[in-house]
Amino acid sequence: GAPHTLRLLSALLCENRIILVSRSASKLSTCVRAASALLAQGLLVWRHVQIPVLPPHLLKYLTSDSPYLIGLLEQFASNLDVLPMMQSVLCVNLDWNEMRTYNMPNAAASIPDLLKPVRRGRTADDVFSPAEFLAKDMADVLKNDR
Repeated sequence: GAPHTLRLLSALLCENRIILVSRSASKLSTCVRAASALLAQGLLVWRHVQIPVLPPHLLKYLTSDSPYLIGLLEQFASNLDVLPMMQSVLCVNLDWNEMRTYNMPNAAASIPDLLKPVRRGRTADDVFSPAEFLAKDMADVLKNDR
């Protein structure tokens, strides 16, 4: 749904480790590419590990320290709890529309809500949403590129 899509976009923007889970390899491949395309709409590129469907013999790579966007077949997702050293991972089950974090001490800080207003000062005029911050930052970047 839309709330999970926004949370996924937030995780991508924050360069988190993300695992998409499904029973269908074609759904995984499509959704991993679609998640990456979400960033492209903002002229951004996912420059980290991106694997549409992770082969089961490479499950050890889920413990990597670097950000990743990986699709994982549901039959292998049951082992995620027992993987040692898997830190700060957002897992999205595409078939059940469920999100779960693994070993993420403060998920609200690691994956901020893009719709929640943020107070930057002491007055009511100093309240902005993260989306407004991103739009302002993007405008500044484009202005400086000219």
